[in-house]
Amino acid sequence: MISNKDLHEELAVIEEVIKTTEDNYKKATLKALSLQIKLLYNIRTNMVTTMKHNNISMKSPNENKK
Repeated sequence: MISNKDLHEELAVIEEVIKTTEDNYKKATLKALSLQIKLLYNIRTNMVTTMKHNNISMKSPNENKK
């Protein structure tokens, strides 16, 4: 799973490309994809909040690393 820090860094890179590119099709495509990423991030955040509220145990991100 990608960390929150890495996710925000990648979104910043996408936003920079959107600002600097001249191709309107590329801008629209990247903007739509970044919105999808942000939506998925919000869904994940809401799921974690709901799980914490319902006292459901979660794995820590470091449990999967070996």
